[in-house]
Amino acid sequence: DVAEHLNTIYLSRCQRGKRCLYEGSTPPGGFPNSW
Repeated sequence: DVAEHLNTIYLSRCQRGKRCLYEGSTPPGGFPNSW
C-alpha cells in the first residue's frame, strides 16, 4: 500500500542502516517518530 511504499523509499534513502529510525529523527516527509 501507499504507507509501505513510502516506508520503502524512506529506508532506501537511509543508507546508514536503520539508525535514523531508532534515533527518533524525522525525515523531510514528516514520518512519525514512533516507528
